[in-house]
Amino acid sequence: MILLATLVSFISVVCLYGAAKKVELKKTGFLSRLEKHANFSRVASIVLLMVSTIFLTIALGIAKGIIYSVVIWTSIASLLLLFVPFLTKKKSNTRSEV
Repeated sequence: MILLATLVSFISVVCLYGAAKKVELKKTGFLSRLEKHANFSRVASIVLLMVSTIFLTIALGIAKGIIYSVVIWTSIASLLLLFVPFLTKKKSNTRSEV
């Protein structure tokens, strides 16, 4: 149940990340669809966050579930913001082998 809640939280963060307009990455596929439907992405993210919190409160109890939900969600959001820019390589940063 905790793993399911973590996966739902991850999807929630990705929905918010895809709807962000300040992100300067080349969005293709799923992220471009989320950007086109930004309002739906934000609503889906909030709903998925609530579902994740409900899963955790069922598994762990009310107080512990809410605290775990906040910790998991903020950890995933921070990691996503840190590591997603590394997935796109810019030509100016890479060395060409001669």
